[in-house]
Order: sequence, then C-alpha cells, then structure tokens
Amino acid sequence: MVNKLYNFLKKNIKFFIFLILLYLLLFLRLPYYIDGPGGLIDVSDRIETENKLSGSLNLAYVTELDGTIPNLIYAYFNPNYDIFKQVESNSYEDYRGKVLLDESIKNSKIAALKLSNYNYSLENTKLLITYSENDNLKIKDEIVKVNGINVYTKEELQNIFKEGKSFSVEIIRDGKRYIKQVNKIGDKIGIMISEIGDVITDKNINIKFKDSESGPSGGFMLSLYLYNYLNTDLTNNLKIVGTGTIDPSGNVGAIGGVKYKIKAAIKNNADIFFVPRENYSDALNALGDSNIKLVVVDTLNDAINYLKNYNLN
Repeated sequence: MVNKLYNFLKKNIKFFIFLILLYLLLFLRLPYYIDGPGGLIDVSDRIETENKLSGSLNLAYVTELDGTIPNLIYAYFNPNYDIFKQVESNSYEDYRGKVLLDESIKNSKIAALKLSNYNYSLENTKLLITYSENDNLKIKDEIVKVNGINVYTKEELQNIFKEGKSFSVEIIRDGKRYIKQVNKIGDKIGIMISEIGDVITDKNINIKFKDSESGPSGGFMLSLYLYNYLNTDLTNNLKIVGTGTIDPSGNVGAIGGVKYKIKAAIKNNADIFFVPRENYSDALNALGDSNIKLVVVDTLNDAINYLKNYNLN
C-alpha cells in the first residue's frame, strides 16, 4: 500500500507541484490590501421601519480586496485602485471594524433622538480598546475602573486621563479582571476607545448590518435616516448619498476613502453627496465634471437644514 502511494506520488509529482503553485498564485494572501470604488447601500435596507421616503438615503462604501497576487496585479494597472501595506493582523482589523460599527449605530440613534426631542436611556455600556500603543493595555480589553472609579462613558474616561501621568486601570481581558498600572506616553495614554451600549427608547428602532459590513463611516447617514423616520420626510424625491462618522451630539467626523465613495455615487446617479468638511477637498477632486451637488456638513443639523431648504438652494 505504501509503495503504491509512493509510486503514485512520484509519477504525478509535477502535477501536484503545479496544483500547489496554482493555489499559491490564486489564494496566497500577501501583507497588503487594496481599496477601490465601491457602491451604495440604501439605508432603509439596514433599518427596520414602516416609513416610506419619497427619495432615498444611501451609504457609500469602499470595495476592499485581499492582497492576493491576481488582485495586486489588477490593482497595479488600474488607476481606480490603490495598494496599501497591512500593518496589523486581520483579526484586530475585523474586531475594530465591528466595534466601530456598533458604536456608530449607538451614536446615530442618540443624535437623532436628541435632535427630535425624544427621551432615551443608555444601558449595558462598555468601553473597549480598539487600538493600543500602550504595553499594558491590549486591543479587546474592556476598561471598567480608573483609580478605583467606575467609568461608563468615553467622556468620563477622557476627563480622568486629562489629569496626572500614571493611572491604575482595571480591565476585563478574556473574561478575567486585571489591574494594570498605566503611564502616559507623552501627554496621551496611547489607546483608542470605543463606547458601545444599548439605546432604550419607546420608538422601535432596529438596525441590522451584514456580517461582512463594518466601520464607523455610515453613522451620519444612519442618523439622518432616523431623523426622517422620527419627524418628516425631507428627501424631496432625491437620491441622497453621504458619508461621515457621528457622535452623540450630532457632530459629523472625517472618514477614509472618500474618493472611492464619490465614484460610487457618480456611478449610481446620485443627486446630492453630503461630505464631512475635512474630506471636502478630496471629494471635490474626485467629483470631476459630475453634476452631483457636493454639500459640506459639520453636524447632522446642517444636513437637515439643507434638505428643509432644498428648493431655495
């Protein structure tokens, strides 16, 4: 039996080498990733509500390809795609993307509810580390106390970290509690924190994304859709696209990959593209001679006021 197997392998060795090389050529992932033009997601496909809009509110997304050899060759010769060096493991990137999406969903609800004067409460909050340059704190750690004081929000945590140079930080890591002595790196702790939690309100708001979707850049458009749901339809029969992070106070923040998102809006014949101020220059360059109306927003309220006065603009 062993001899037969040996003879079979020896006889077909070139074929097996060819299969191995073919597999490596097609599927081996090198430490790079590729970004390019994406598409649009109608927000109504991610939020379960009964309201129907005259127009549509859409998220723009970036297409990200794995760094396989065929993809790298394709991107190298295609000016619409860019190749980037991967600086950390896929598992950390995936974790961060999921947590940032959860945080953006929470923030979008709060921002829309506040502006609509609806009551809400926040439960089950967690402060999760999504990036760390500090030797004693790791990605995925949950911070529960600093200097013996319970912390529930990013604001509370930031206020404590403003004072002093050294802190006793209680964390949950892999289900166990630890106390870590943490020193500032320069004037910072060297971590990125996301605050997630459940927003409790008497309005039925159920937001559900696909497992493959992540990141914070859809927060602004989620909040704009929720404001329309809680108040009145402002879409004016328009195809509206936008991007930007959102915080609980309704401030819109910068995002990455805006040029790819503009291309997606152009491809899908959008009427309006809402863009964070910090991304305006790149968005304008990517817009070219398109007739899309590019509108800068600093806050959720900016977009609402623009749509309320659309016929006057």
